[in-house]
Amino acid sequence: VYITSLEQLRQSLYTCRQQALEIQKHQEILDVTETDFDIIEEALKALEPFESLWNLYADSTTNYGQWMRGPVFELNSVTIESQVMAMIKKGRKLVHVLSTDAKSVAKIAKNVVQMLSEFKPNIEILHCLCNPGMRQRHWDLVSHTVNFELRPDNHTTLTRVLDMGIKKHIKALNEIGETASRQHSIEVVL
Repeated sequence: VYITSLEQLRQSLYTCRQQALEIQKHQEILDVTETDFDIIEEALKALEPFESLWNLYADSTTNYGQWMRGPVFELNSVTIESQVMAMIKKGRKLVHVLSTDAKSVAKIAKNVVQMLSEFKPNIEILHCLCNPGMRQRHWDLVSHTVNFELRPDNHTTLTRVLDMGIKKHIKALNEIGETASRQHSIEVVL
């Protein structure tokens, strides 16, 4: 709803900008003092952080839902890490920009940063579970380490894996993932 409203407002301001240019052309032809329409540009500039915030909010909540409730083995951990870091950076910048003039709105950016910062430790788990170098022998090691059967499928979610206590095995999982990556690199070269 907010994004649509912001887009409509932006479109209205663009229309105003075009009309202002037409008025200034007519004023120039009539040789009268041109009206100053800088307020339109100021309004467009003032709109930017709010538009950026709502886009960040929409992107982060959509992605978070996919990451947590979508099939975990179909995720790309490298892409997710990049997205999380970029969104945290953007969120922190928005907190800084909005905290002076729009404190209540800045709280939304803070909440997004907090949600993503709390998600960030899960990226280590994703690097292991979504590792393209993982083979059957590695999944056997993972299952043995976490004390339950864990194999790639299209229905297991990150939420489910976390609920099963996989975080406490992160060190061992990282070692398995690193071994799988090294072995995969060798296989690719050969």
